[in-house]
Amino acid sequence: MFHKILRIIFFAVLILFFFEYFLYPVEIDDVWWHLGTGKWIFQNLAVPQQDIFPFAGEPEPWVFTQWLGSSFLYLVFQAGGLTGLRIFRAVSFVLMLMIFFFYAYKKVPLTRLVLLVFLLAASLVPRCLLRPLIFNFFFIQIFLINLFAYERNSRWRNLLYLPIGGIVWVNLHLGSLAYGAALMGIFLVSSGIQWGMARHARDTEKEIVLAKKTQGLLAALLIYLMVFLVNPYGLKGAWYPFKVFLEPGFINFYFYNHFISEMQSPVKFLLEPLGVPFLLLFLWGAYALVTTRKARTTLALLFSGALFFFFQGMRGCAFFAIVSVYIIAQSAADQLPENGARVSASGKRLYSFFYAAVILLLGFHLIQGFFEKVSYGRQTVPAMSLDYPVQNPFSCIRYLKENGIKGRVFNDDSFGGYIIWTSYPELKPFVDGRQLSQKSFLRYIEILLSPEDHWPAAEKEFRFDIILLDPSKVISQKLIHYLKADPGWECVREEDACRLYIKR
Repeated sequence: MFHKILRIIFFAVLILFFFEYFLYPVEIDDVWWHLGTGKWIFQNLAVPQQDIFPFAGEPEPWVFTQWLGSSFLYLVFQAGGLTGLRIFRAVSFVLMLMIFFFYAYKKVPLTRLVLLVFLLAASLVPRCLLRPLIFNFFFIQIFLINLFAYERNSRWRNLLYLPIGGIVWVNLHLGSLAYGAALMGIFLVSSGIQWGMARHARDTEKEIVLAKKTQGLLAALLIYLMVFLVNPYGLKGAWYPFKVFLEPGFINFYFYNHFISEMQSPVKFLLEPLGVPFLLLFLWGAYALVTTRKARTTLALLFSGALFFFFQGMRGCAFFAIVSVYIIAQSAADQLPENGARVSASGKRLYSFFYAAVILLLGFHLIQGFFEKVSYGRQTVPAMSLDYPVQNPFSCIRYLKENGIKGRVFNDDSFGGYIIWTSYPELKPFVDGRQLSQKSFLRYIEILLSPEDHWPAAEKEFRFDIILLDPSKVISQKLIHYLKADPGWECVREEDACRLYIKR
């Protein structure tokens, strides 16, 4: 009885710990234009066909494949404000961890499983963003669970769930193509390889089973790709994700790798604290591949695919982490006895000790986090109550609004979304996280890299009234230094998080 009570407390403390772990302030990033777009969708009961927040001139055409995700985030904001968004994010990531935990609960010894869950949580931190990409992490797991189940039992219903879920996923995020189709393709290729090996070995019985399995996976993948037609934009919306990934010049998706942090390879931080979970997952995953007895072809292909996405940029690091923990869990399950292993009385005592130790450690962390305070402006506030990060540009934007200053803003791209949400059309940002106008974003990069060559012409062409930069970014330093010598601009606010200039 005591063992069961201790286990219940253990699970409760674990959930509370991860809830607090992911209860971040709302970042200064894309969430704001997502909220603005979601608001526009509900006000107009339509999806945007062109830029609804243009800087100047004729609005750019816009196929917004994440419309459902933005709408959902706006509904959460309407229901609970910024605190509601923070709680939604924390609950979402706790659910993601719990999905894996209960999937692997009878496959992996509990002590290793808890370590795996902590590694997964730490690996998700770089992608813990309030954007529709959050939903990718649910669907990746749903696809993996059903594909592994189909590989094991060949039941059609496991494949049927994938295109049904795809109808929702394709309207939430482009990850539906990058990750969903990739996972189905990996299992298809694996099944095809095994089928070919069975034919070569002349194992007729196994060949028939694998032939049916391969045909089922191929049919499911074709149906899944057809699901991309189920969107408000029709054929144009269905083709859009393919053009993004397969046509390099379409939205310059690969050109920005050197300028946007989330598109740069995570290799550079592998020896930093942020990279330790990925290194451990790589080593553990590689060991799992070597020691597994079953499904080695599938697991090897999955691991290779996950590494490919990882090296492509930060955007793929969560996919790598999720796939890695499932590979490790699947490998552990393959090594279990047919009827599992019963826990002895001495084993239960050891588990009770483990539960108690984890409860004490995490309980202490929870109490410490509850009483932690940080300086915010001129006051000290509980860290858990912060809706915004301590370093933010909001005072600069508030200064503009309080002084009735309006106009065109040359801004850091990460500030564009918040300007849209709070001040459009009184303040019109030159760029934002949507990167909808490729011409403008390329000019933005050119100006920051070489202001002496590009700023005078851009200032004359676009008639900027305001400049709002992030001084913490290295790429902004050249323009900040250039503006010190420009008599046409006055720096009215100089803070750690923002630098505000007004045209004289």
